[in-house]
Amino acid sequence: MRNGPNWSQEPIYPQNAHWFDGDGMVHYVRIENGVAEYGRRYIRTRGWEEEQAASKAVHVGMKDLWIIPDVFYPRLAAKIAQAVQHGAPDAPFWVVQNKNVANNGLVYHAGRLLATWEAGWAYELSTDGELASRGLCDFNGTARDNFFRPWRENFSAHSKTCPVTGELIYHGYSLIGPPNVMLGVVDAESGSIEHRVTVPTTRATLQHDLAITGTRTIILDQPLVFNQPRALEKGRPFDFDANEPIRYGIIPRHGNAEDVVWIEEPAPSTGFAFHVVNCWDDPQNDDRIVLYTSRMPETCALGMAESNAALSTSANGSYDASVGCKDVGHLHRTVLDVKTRSVVESVRVGDIPSDFPTISPRVVGQPSRYAYSVVPQDSFLNGSDVAVHGDDAIPLFDKVIKHDLASGTVASTYKLPAGRVCGDIIYKSKSECSSESVDVSENGYVVVLSHAVDADASFLEVVDGATLQQVCEIEIPVRIPFGFHCAFLPAEVLSTWRSQCK
Repeated sequence: MRNGPNWSQEPIYPQNAHWFDGDGMVHYVRIENGVAEYGRRYIRTRGWEEEQAASKAVHVGMKDLWIIPDVFYPRLAAKIAQAVQHGAPDAPFWVVQNKNVANNGLVYHAGRLLATWEAGWAYELSTDGELASRGLCDFNGTARDNFFRPWRENFSAHSKTCPVTGELIYHGYSLIGPPNVMLGVVDAESGSIEHRVTVPTTRATLQHDLAITGTRTIILDQPLVFNQPRALEKGRPFDFDANEPIRYGIIPRHGNAEDVVWIEEPAPSTGFAFHVVNCWDDPQNDDRIVLYTSRMPETCALGMAESNAALSTSANGSYDASVGCKDVGHLHRTVLDVKTRSVVESVRVGDIPSDFPTISPRVVGQPSRYAYSVVPQDSFLNGSDVAVHGDDAIPLFDKVIKHDLASGTVASTYKLPAGRVCGDIIYKSKSECSSESVDVSENGYVVVLSHAVDADASFLEVVDGATLQQVCEIEIPVRIPFGFHCAFLPAEVLSTWRSQCK
């Protein structure tokens, strides 16, 4: 399954529309007995239903954060009315003119399929073939155990499932008011939030992802900072500040705010990572944490931010200010010491740019050797970009690479067939028991949803995790819009699937 943006209505301000703004749509390919079935369905969020009823857009996008009276006041009234009707809002108090589009991630946990967004609560979808929207997931009422909680908190884009305990660890953050990060742990059996903590921070930053080890949670407080005054003046809402440090907040998984250990990585050698590759407690030193991310030296957040860094990534992996700001990551290794509160190591691993990393779900938070990611097209790196609803470029990828974290090398590469590009990829283990001759983190398949650039066709490509050789591909005779993140649902979850999705 793949989630991503797909506008159901023409934006109010098309010139300001951003890739992140489109309504969430889930696409799926179901394979059974050698037969593949494709389907798709909009996520019926409250904002989507409002706009369907109005037959037009009534919300604005993430680049329209100044107060627009004709939008702000009707949407504020609607938000309050919906909160009264449903018992809670679907996004915190500071999300009014925008809507929770639930278009970023998909996660299956404790019998629920959840669609997530950057700054709102997760929507639950059925797994019976209709992908029916069941409304907000309240985690058995624990997400709204008091009146104010759903107005202050949220469930952000990425979460992590611990393969040992089965717990789901999530985070949210606040851009308005006292800056803080909310961390929660969802029980594997009951699906209820069993632990939560609010951690004060020193600045309001975008925190797209988090990291976990077998015992800890790591907050990534990076220098992509919300600029409220400029946002209210119709400017880009975020700043990437190369003069600011990265701050890592390390906390026991069930710890309290006073248990957080903060470690700063000083500027100017920092950067920003949208995505975590993996993270674990160092087996040789209990005080140390090994963190791998896809880290870029600067970011413009795909048009959402301004950068004061005189750095840009060129096609050969060097930095050239003449190229302009690019959102291009590289595999990066960071070692943190909680005892000395210091960064022991911070180094870029290799010269090949890549992002959208994936690993075996069986090694999340555990020491692992292999990881996979995708490489941007040369056209994105050299400035010939693809744009969606405006001038903001989006990266398209045409290679899958396999990282050997032990040696710091690229073990193998899979080049997509000519004329195709892809986005996020996902790893699927072959079985619960891997052979002794194959590392657990490569005993599976890498699944790639690719898009034909010049045709209305898409493809599901299945690649062997050990060799990166294509095993099979399935042609989907429709154009699937470029999107975000994927999930895999096993057959037993889909036992009641009725093949009715349109």
